[in-house]
Amino acid sequence: MGKIGIITFHKAVNYGAVLQSYALYQHLESSGADVELIDYDGYVYSHYNESSPGNVCKKYVKRLLYRNEKKKKEKFAKFVKKFIPTSESRYTNENFAEISGYDVIITGSDQVWNPNIIGDDLSFLLYINSQDIKRYSYAASIGLENLPGDIQKRYADIWKKYNGISVREASARKILHDSGIKNVQLVCDPTLLLKKEQWSEIEEKVKTPKKYILVFMFGADTELWQAACSYAETNKCEIVTVNDSPFPIKRIIQLGGLGIQEWIYLFHHAECVFTNSYHGMIFSVIFQRDFWVSDPGDGTNSRIEELLKLIDCKNREMTLASNIDLKCQIDYSIVAERLKPFVSESKSYLSKVLSLENITLDTGIVSKVTTENKKCVTFDKKCTGCTACMTVCPRDAIMMIPNAKGSYFPVVDEDKCTDCSLCIKLCPLSIGDNGRKITFEQEYYAYKSKNRNDIKKCSSGGIFLAIARKVIDDGGVVYGVVYDEHHNVIYGKAENEHELMQISGTKYIESEKQEIFARVIEDLKTQKTVLFTGTPCTIAGIKAAVPEKFANKLITMDIICHGVPSPTVYRSYLSFLEGKYRSRIVKINFRDKVYAERFHTYIHTKKIRIDFENGDVYHGYNGKDPYWHLFWSNCILRESCYSCKYATLERISDITIGDYWGDTTIAPEFFSEHTESSVIINTEIGKKLFTSIADEANVLNVNKEAIMQRNLHMPTLKSPKYNGFWNDYMTHSFKYVLFRYADYYGVFKLIGKFLRR
Repeated sequence: MGKIGIITFHKAVNYGAVLQSYALYQHLESSGADVELIDYDGYVYSHYNESSPGNVCKKYVKRLLYRNEKKKKEKFAKFVKKFIPTSESRYTNENFAEISGYDVIITGSDQVWNPNIIGDDLSFLLYINSQDIKRYSYAASIGLENLPGDIQKRYADIWKKYNGISVREASARKILHDSGIKNVQLVCDPTLLLKKEQWSEIEEKVKTPKKYILVFMFGADTELWQAACSYAETNKCEIVTVNDSPFPIKRIIQLGGLGIQEWIYLFHHAECVFTNSYHGMIFSVIFQRDFWVSDPGDGTNSRIEELLKLIDCKNREMTLASNIDLKCQIDYSIVAERLKPFVSESKSYLSKVLSLENITLDTGIVSKVTTENKKCVTFDKKCTGCTACMTVCPRDAIMMIPNAKGSYFPVVDEDKCTDCSLCIKLCPLSIGDNGRKITFEQEYYAYKSKNRNDIKKCSSGGIFLAIARKVIDDGGVVYGVVYDEHHNVIYGKAENEHELMQISGTKYIESEKQEIFARVIEDLKTQKTVLFTGTPCTIAGIKAAVPEKFANKLITMDIICHGVPSPTVYRSYLSFLEGKYRSRIVKINFRDKVYAERFHTYIHTKKIRIDFENGDVYHGYNGKDPYWHLFWSNCILRESCYSCKYATLERISDITIGDYWGDTTIAPEFFSEHTESSVIINTEIGKKLFTSIADEANVLNVNKEAIMQRNLHMPTLKSPKYNGFWNDYMTHSFKYVLFRYADYYGVFKLIGKFLRR
């Protein structure tokens, strides 16, 4: 059998990495192999090296903040020393190619072939000089759907020298197949090679509530938090989470500085597990716990999906917390039945490795886990929630369901779906660029209505009311967003002046659309002209949904959009104000303007005014109001806003309008009131409509450079505090969020003043 060495990420301070290292060693050692892990110290561990703080204060603060991480690191090192024998010789990238003393080297599991992790270090691909050492991989992972061409070719030259290759995901198998490596076996993660009893033997007890659910996640996952909180409330459980942060979380038991054995204990004794971790899911399966798993958002979700499909647990993958049945339990007799042959074939592969065979057989197990091509829309964070897919579905198989942030996403009823693919074909996400066909040379204007009351009613220069009135006067209808009786923002229709006033003014919140596209299509069928207004992504949706034979009666007008905020945060804000004023809100205006007669100008153009039932009025000024703070913090926008393909000068609509944030030095007198609109004419239809109302206003023709603003050439950037914000929002009070992210109590402003002295 000979001497066997394993190279993998066994020194990483990562639960999954160390667990899979231990499992592979244990299985081979129990099979009679003389095996050890190669003590390799490479580039992949560089981020664990502690940097030296600049002064004593920083050193103390760092020690305080990272004490749990230090404790965890020490426990990891202790576990490896106790349970995983390593080689006496230490290797690095500089001397690994000269390695000797082994008959076999196995590239172990984890993402050992992911170039984003290993960089230029080819040691994990067994780039060695010796021709006598046999080379195998076990459950190696690439972690990516594709490899860059030059890297794939370089890796392929090394893979061809292997005596046997097995990988963990079908996606990796496909990459190797495309590289000319045909005989690749799909095997299970090493942790599944050991039985439940083998894991429980080494666990260490942690002080926990008698009945608890476990939340183990990376980053911020609002859906998992919402589902976990709902489950805990319904089942009278405490919530326990693994988190090294020194800051306590209200209502949640936070355990930090945990070692491997303590981590195992938490999974073994939890009532239910909520995770976005691959190994978190696996240990839930090992200990036969009910679990819910979501996409970790790091591009490695295929490994989760493939295992769920294999064990017939696809329904445990959560995209929207509001769309799962938390009472549903897993039938582990079915899981065991489906998992057994997969584990058995994986062990068979390792038996061949121990026999030093050249492995050329390709097993059939891969057919059970390969991902099928989707024929209907699936959950995608880039989805704008436009509802085009729901509108065009001939079987009414698509519903729009809100996520934990209040944003709507399509969910397909598989029993109704016939795989016609119409939803995918018409989805704006599948259309190249932003879907605009450039046939018109754009024109750019600054616009200011001569009707002062219109300026007061509108967010900027009154362009919306002028165009909308023209359409209504000509017998058409106008669609735009309005407040319902509960102050939710929904789409409404205007056919007269009163209804038009409800639509005017910007609502800084993501709107509910639901059946609105179908209502528009019904109006178009009667040959009515329809002016549809909204964000550019919504315009893309209505244009995709409207049949071509009715499109000639549709006029579209979009806004220059910073992004749409979360409805959930908006509701928290309103509840916070109602609690503060002890009265129900009766009216909201996000852009209440204040005109100073003395100076003949507007002194406030971005002021929130909220009227309460008891007669009180709240005035929130831009820069001081907490909702404004959160909006401009870029923490509360819909996920798709940060990668918006419509944030460009190449617009999707007939007319684009917005605040004029461009160059005002070209005509200082014209821009003296700071309430002017930007107008971009994108089509002949838009030009004809704009020309018909231009005499009613002061209009200034400007050039492209003068009208430009940020969201005409790039999307809003996601805040680096985004994940932290949503973790805090889901686990703390709204007042805490206002304190930390909106400086509502002025603490950070006060500290800033102190530091500037």
